[in-house]
Amino acid sequence: MKKQLTILFLVFSIFSFSQDDTTINLEQNLIDNPVDTVKSKYFKFDTSKLQFFNEENDTIILDTTLSIKNHYSFNFLKKDDFHLLKANNVGRFYNKLTYEIPNDNIPKLGYSANDVMLINREDVLFSKVAYPLTELFFKSVYSQGQLTDAYFTSNLNQDLNFSIGFKALRSLGNYQNSLFGSKQFRTTLNFNGEKISTRFFYLSQSFERNENGGLTSSSIENFESEDPIFDERSKLNVKFEDAKNNYQQRIFYLKNNFSLINKNNNSFEIYHVFDFETTNNRYSQDNASFYYGNLISGNNNLIDHYKLRTLSNRFGLTKDNLFFDRLHLQLNNYNLNYFKVESGMDNKVFSKNFSSFSIKAFKNLYNFDLSIDLEQKINGDQLGNNFIAKLKREFSKNNWFTISLSLTQKHPGFIYENFISGYDKINWTQSLKLVENKSINLQISNSVFGNINFNHSIIDNFFYVSTDQDSQEIMAPILNQYEGKIKYSSLKLEKSFDFGKWTLDNSIIYQIINQNEDILNLPKFMSRNTLFFSERIFRNTLAIQTGLNFKIFSKYFANEYNPLISDFHIQNQKKIGSFPLFDFFFNAKIRQTKIFIIAEHINSSFTGNNFYSTPESVYRDFGVRFGFKWNLFN
Repeated sequence: MKKQLTILFLVFSIFSFSQDDTTINLEQNLIDNPVDTVKSKYFKFDTSKLQFFNEENDTIILDTTLSIKNHYSFNFLKKDDFHLLKANNVGRFYNKLTYEIPNDNIPKLGYSANDVMLINREDVLFSKVAYPLTELFFKSVYSQGQLTDAYFTSNLNQDLNFSIGFKALRSLGNYQNSLFGSKQFRTTLNFNGEKISTRFFYLSQSFERNENGGLTSSSIENFESEDPIFDERSKLNVKFEDAKNNYQQRIFYLKNNFSLINKNNNSFEIYHVFDFETTNNRYSQDNASFYYGNLISGNNNLIDHYKLRTLSNRFGLTKDNLFFDRLHLQLNNYNLNYFKVESGMDNKVFSKNFSSFSIKAFKNLYNFDLSIDLEQKINGDQLGNNFIAKLKREFSKNNWFTISLSLTQKHPGFIYENFISGYDKINWTQSLKLVENKSINLQISNSVFGNINFNHSIIDNFFYVSTDQDSQEIMAPILNQYEGKIKYSSLKLEKSFDFGKWTLDNSIIYQIINQNEDILNLPKFMSRNTLFFSERIFRNTLAIQTGLNFKIFSKYFANEYNPLISDFHIQNQKKIGSFPLFDFFFNAKIRQTKIFIIAEHINSSFTGNNFYSTPESVYRDFGVRFGFKWNLFN
């Protein structure tokens, strides 16, 4: 990986030498009609000419500033992870601190703990750039490894753009059998012609996770005793020393759009979307563990390997100025094949074929933006119906509100319907109901009061995994669907206060759950407060940002990670939380390079050994990590 990073660095750096901030301004028509900017002596960098958008046409402008949002997203996910609780090793898993409504209705394989770490379809960005851009990302880990991400995009001409990116992680970790590694490759192609436009991307990602199952009961006692001999965390015994999960996903996406009419603000288009996805997970263990039971007679080791292939074809048309400003009508067909892989052979368990139709409509009405997104199934019990209606009123850039109503249905996953493990008592064949979410959401952005987000949801047929609650030692998963209703409400407040060169950034979440049993378990209160100082020095050439980050959440019965199915199960024996997390950071930016230095959990050695990611997995100790994000332009 170090050799690959070095080669990428040398190759991409060749382009950077042409960057010169002292050159005169480029004339506007030169940017609108790009020429060879590497040879042009009139070049000057302009972020507005570097545009990115996803499959839903949400446009993103490249952010080259040094803001607190950059600090929050400088992590493995490259997103703000306030609502997540990290494991003791980078990327291994994330315990959720809030409830999130699924954003699609197509059944998945399962192994849901991986969902948070995946690059999703909406995360893949197509590019429209006037000149080449390279972005290099690096961050250190805790032991023997690194996190890197290299991305390059350019235009072959003004209508054809492409990009290629590769993110990789390897981290050994400080605990026994906690190695985690990942590889995430993506490439895109975007063509915009007068009559035909094409968007293509290929996404391949894999996670390799050594599973230790958490600490044993005696090791938890040793950790909490604060005996200095166990400050070397590798001396703490774990449940598994030979278990491993390998998760892989590949997506091939192609959309062709044909314009039949496009004049006088009136357009009519037809399009086709081809989407192929294959997902598989292989859990292996050299020896049976009493935490799960005995192996099936005749088996010497354990290999549970399942695969799902999904082929989607969508045919649609788009019409403007037909009462709605823009209207999409779409017919969808999904073909799914579920396999159990044995001895390298794909043995089909079942095949499903679903169909549905979709309507998407957009209308500006009296300065209100109305959008409707509906998908209604024609056939297929495991395919859900979706309906989302959103109304937005924008007064200015920082003053707006949005209210949305949604009804979503989602299947829990195929491994929860049909699964036969190498352990003799872990198997099931059943039919599951769709999990239903009825939700109302209100978002308000105000320059005085900050950002307010209120959500109220009613959840039916909530799916969850449990274990034998009489013994914390038993980890064999038990599948359940809650027959009652769960009412979930959350309020999130975000507000920053500026005091000269000092800023106090605050985020608070309050959650209420109304249920007859403790099924959906989340902390009632979460808070993140960041006090930082910003300044420009050395004749404004160097921007610095330094401060202290504080995070805390109230105690609750946190879910426990279950390696066999890469999911979390509920428990009611141990609460975690109410431990403060202090991080010190120093960030700097010079030209187009951002440098990050973070001292994580600086209070770990003097606030007591009560910090956990799950009831049996310890949170991170104090550690110093550093990295950079470097944009190179031609």
